[in-house]
Amino acid sequence: MENFERPKLTKAEIDETFRDLQKMTAFRLDQKGHGILISRHEMKGTVADEVEEFNEAVREKYPLTIEMQKLKGCASSVEDELIDIAVACIVSLASVKTGKVQW
Repeated sequence: MENFERPKLTKAEIDETFRDLQKMTAFRLDQKGHGILISRHEMKGTVADEVEEFNEAVREKYPLTIEMQKLKGCASSVEDELIDIAVACIVSLASVKTGKVQW
Protein backbone atom coordinates (compact mmCIF):
# COMPACT_ATOMS: atom_id res chain seq x y z
CA MET A 1 0.00 0.00 0.00
CA GLU A 2 1.32 3.41 -0.94
CA ASN A 3 1.88 6.10 1.63
CA PHE A 4 -0.94 8.63 1.33
CA GLU A 5 -0.33 12.20 2.39
CA ARG A 6 -3.41 14.25 3.14
CA PRO A 7 -3.60 17.78 1.80
CA LYS A 8 -2.92 20.31 4.56
CA LEU A 9 -5.41 22.87 5.85
CA THR A 10 -4.23 26.44 5.73
CA LYS A 11 -4.59 28.96 8.54
CA ALA A 12 -6.81 31.01 6.23
CA GLU A 13 -9.16 28.05 5.71
CA ILE A 14 -9.40 27.44 9.46
CA ASP A 15 -9.95 31.15 10.15
CA GLU A 16 -12.68 31.34 7.50
CA THR A 17 -14.38 28.29 9.01
CA PHE A 18 -14.39 29.87 12.48
CA ARG A 19 -15.86 33.07 11.03
CA ASP A 20 -18.58 31.05 9.30
CA LEU A 21 -19.36 29.25 12.56
CA GLN A 22 -19.53 32.51 14.48
CA LYS A 23 -22.01 33.94 11.95
CA MET A 24 -24.12 30.79 11.89
CA THR A 25 -24.18 30.54 15.68
CA ALA A 26 -25.46 34.13 15.91
CA PHE A 27 -28.03 33.42 13.18
CA ARG A 28 -29.33 30.28 14.94
CA LEU A 29 -29.52 32.05 18.31
CA ASP A 30 -31.51 34.87 16.72
CA GLN A 31 -33.73 32.28 15.06
CA LYS A 32 -34.31 29.99 18.07
CA GLY A 33 -33.68 32.27 21.03
CA HIS A 34 -30.78 32.87 23.36
CA GLY A 35 -31.86 30.48 26.12
CA ILE A 36 -29.36 27.91 27.30
CA LEU A 37 -29.71 24.19 26.82
CA ILE A 38 -30.81 23.39 30.35
CA SER A 39 -29.60 19.80 30.76
CA ARG A 40 -27.00 17.36 29.51
CA HIS A 41 -29.85 15.31 28.05
CA GLU A 42 -31.11 18.31 26.05
CA MET A 43 -27.56 18.86 24.77
CA LYS A 44 -27.21 15.21 23.85
CA GLY A 45 -30.55 15.24 22.00
CA THR A 46 -29.72 18.44 20.14
CA VAL A 47 -26.31 17.22 18.99
CA ALA A 48 -27.62 13.70 18.21
CA ASP A 49 -30.39 15.15 16.00
CA GLU A 50 -27.83 17.15 14.03
CA VAL A 51 -25.55 14.11 13.68
CA GLU A 52 -28.48 12.07 12.36
CA GLU A 53 -29.24 14.78 9.79
CA PHE A 54 -25.56 14.71 8.78
CA ASN A 55 -25.73 10.91 8.39
CA GLU A 56 -28.80 11.30 6.16
CA ALA A 57 -27.00 13.91 4.04
CA VAL A 58 -24.00 11.60 3.63
CA ARG A 59 -26.31 8.82 2.42
CA GLU A 60 -28.04 11.02 -0.18
CA LYS A 61 -28.09 9.22 -3.48
CA TYR A 62 -27.12 12.24 -5.57
CA PRO A 63 -25.28 14.81 -3.45
CA LEU A 64 -24.43 18.08 -5.17
CA THR A 65 -21.03 18.27 -6.76
CA ILE A 66 -18.88 21.34 -6.11
CA GLU A 67 -19.70 22.56 -9.63
CA MET A 68 -23.46 22.18 -9.07
CA GLN A 69 -23.20 23.92 -5.70
CA LYS A 70 -21.57 26.90 -7.42
CA LEU A 71 -24.19 26.94 -10.18
CA LYS A 72 -27.05 26.77 -7.67
CA GLY A 73 -25.34 29.18 -5.28
CA CYS A 74 -25.66 26.90 -2.28
CA ALA A 75 -23.56 24.74 -0.01
CA SER A 76 -23.93 20.99 0.08
CA SER A 77 -26.29 19.56 2.63
CA VAL A 78 -23.27 17.74 4.12
CA GLU A 79 -21.57 21.09 4.74
CA ASP A 80 -24.80 22.54 6.16
CA GLU A 81 -25.19 19.64 8.57
CA LEU A 82 -21.56 19.83 9.71
CA ILE A 83 -22.12 23.50 10.50
CA ASP A 84 -25.29 22.62 12.42
CA ILE A 85 -23.39 20.01 14.46
CA ALA A 86 -20.69 22.54 15.30
CA VAL A 87 -23.28 25.18 16.26
CA ALA A 88 -25.09 22.66 18.50
CA CYS A 89 -21.76 21.89 20.20
CA ILE A 90 -20.93 25.59 20.62
CA VAL A 91 -24.33 26.33 22.18
CA SER A 92 -24.00 23.27 24.42
CA LEU A 93 -20.55 24.29 25.60
CA ALA A 94 -21.65 27.89 26.16
CA SER A 95 -24.60 26.57 28.17
CA VAL A 96 -22.26 24.55 30.41
CA LYS A 97 -20.05 27.62 30.89
CA THR A 98 -23.01 29.52 32.39
CA GLY A 99 -22.92 27.18 35.36
CA LYS A 100 -26.72 26.93 35.14
CA VAL A 101 -27.13 23.52 33.50
CA GLN A 102 -29.39 21.69 35.93
CA TRP A 103 -28.57 18.04 35.31
